Amino acid sequence: MASTLPDGRVLKTCALRPAGIYGEGELRHLPRIVAGEAYFISDDSPVNNFEFFRPLIEGLGYTFPKLKLPITLVYMVAFLTELVHSVVGKYIYNFQPFLTRTEVYKSAVTHYFSNEERPVIILGYNPQKYSLDGIIEHFKKKGHGRQKKKKIPPRFLYHLVNIIIGIMFACFNSGMAT
Repeated sequence: MASTLPDGRVLKTCALRPAGIYGEGELRHLPRIVAGEAYFISDDSPVNNFEFFRPLIEGLGYTFPKLKLPITLVYMVAFLTELVHSVVGKYIYNFQPFLTRTEVYKSAVTHYFSNEERPVIILGYNPQKYSLDGIIEHFKKKGHGRQKKKKIPPRFLYHLVNIIIGIMFACFNSGMAT
């Protein structure tokens, strides 16, 4: 969009209203004006919200959830969370609600966008293919993700079990002697 200023110069503007932002350092989507011509643009990889996060969850060492909850149930929990926040947050302790109705709605609706020709032609927009590998590494560096459990050597377990059994026999025998 372009506007002519009083002195004759042209002011060109572009307002972006992203549907979702992801990348290294993103703090909440995961944080919670368009004038002129509006374009729906994406990275040209339409995918379900839950499937989008699968590589991140699994890349951090967690198991992807298999349990499916009804949207109405989750929406009601979010409503109750907001209700508690409106009272507790105002008078006792201000906290960030764990879940909001907007987040439930945004997560439950699959948004599929394909790039229009206009942004490609007019803006020269060329979406780059992006993976979550950089984000996974970022979170791992920040200490997130499932920590690998140290494996206990089998011989140690063998000796530990034998010690416990020996103590039990000693206690049993001393009880029998009295």
